[in-house]
Amino acid sequence: MKVVIKLYLRVALAAGFLSAVADRFGFWSKENATWGTWDNFLAYTHTLNPWAPESLIPALGFIATAAEVIFGLFLLIGFKTELFAKLSGILLLILHYQ
Repeated sequence: MKVVIKLYLRVALAAGFLSAVADRFGFWSKENATWGTWDNFLAYTHTLNPWAPESLIPALGFIATAAEVIFGLFLLIGFKTELFAKLSGILLLILHYQ
């Protein structure tokens, strides 16, 4: 039973990360999208990081997106699960509690 729960949690977290990335690149319909475009996502990134210079915002957006893709894929395939689960928790704290 524990194995099934861990698998479900991995898949759910990976789906959340990968879905957010898909939204940034316009893969979801406008009714289901939060950002819808990369530019809208960068504007949101700037809102979360008002201290950062404007020139740094694209790099911050890229780093967050790359981390979500890497973490999502590794959780999905089960590679170094404990490490990427902990890193995912840290990433979520950083992204959502600024």
